[in-house]
Amino acid sequence: MDPIFHHILVPLDGSKIAELALPAATAIAKKSGGALHLATVHSALPVSVVAEAPGLASSIDSELREDARSYLTNAAATASKAGITVDTAVDEADGTVARSLADHIATSGVDLVVMTTHGHGGMSRLWLGSVADRLLRQVMVPVLLARPADGPLRSSFPRILVALDGSDEGHQVWQTAIRFGSVVDASEYLLVEVVEPSTPVVEGIAIEPRWVRPEPPVDVEAIADGYLETVAEQFHRRGLTATTTVITGRGIGRSLVDYARQVRADLIVIGTRGARGLERLILGSVADKVIRSAPRPVLVVPTARSVV
Repeated sequence: MDPIFHHILVPLDGSKIAELALPAATAIAKKSGGALHLATVHSALPVSVVAEAPGLASSIDSELREDARSYLTNAAATASKAGITVDTAVDEADGTVARSLADHIATSGVDLVVMTTHGHGGMSRLWLGSVADRLLRQVMVPVLLARPADGPLRSSFPRILVALDGSDEGHQVWQTAIRFGSVVDASEYLLVEVVEPSTPVVEGIAIEPRWVRPEPPVDVEAIADGYLETVAEQFHRRGLTATTTVITGRGIGRSLVDYARQVRADLIVIGTRGARGLERLILGSVADKVIRSAPRPVLVVPTARSVV
């Protein structure tokens, strides 16, 4: 069987919090038929330290590299007991940690990242917190994120909420949700679109120019409902259970999170547009709010804008 996800990466920083992503990533790799990659980033000692005692600095740097390699080797030995292929890499920091991981992802053919949203250890001085945030802006592969509050990340997500917005790139989100769902025991997909109500039109203007014609009202809820039904049909053709819901309310991110709580979704799948230098864009609005406040793990799917 061709692997659904060929290469699954878990970034580690030496902390127990970061390691909470390992059981789920191991299970997903086994079900998918892919390989698991464990990576950490080694940052060179400050230039001032090297200048003060170059010999000692070199010795310390070598020891830190060896500690990182031993740490990853032990983690790999545990994961490989599941009968999967596991490899490790200690990457040298090239700029930021996120940039180094992004380069690793690009050169290693990684097609899924699984990580907790923060963690810290003596090996890397707290980097997973900001790394997850920055990494999402620099990669074009799905990233499964989970906060460590509930313990180890689960590997089973029966109810998957798929957040859509009616855009041309939406197919990349729901197709990824189907692929991911096939290896995490998904039994139901909740297709959701949030539409914000139109701004009320001010009436009763004293002077109304004769040439001004009011625009016909647009039924955004009906458009969204039709779009979701079309997507749901793609799920039904694959023998999958999918329901549709259109939510009208202010604050798309908050509405999605509230609805996820209400229906007790096990996972939220949401898309972001583009990568590489986009900085905030949509990630700073909807997806960012969902990631930071969602009650469940979030699968972030970068989408490439269609070229016509």
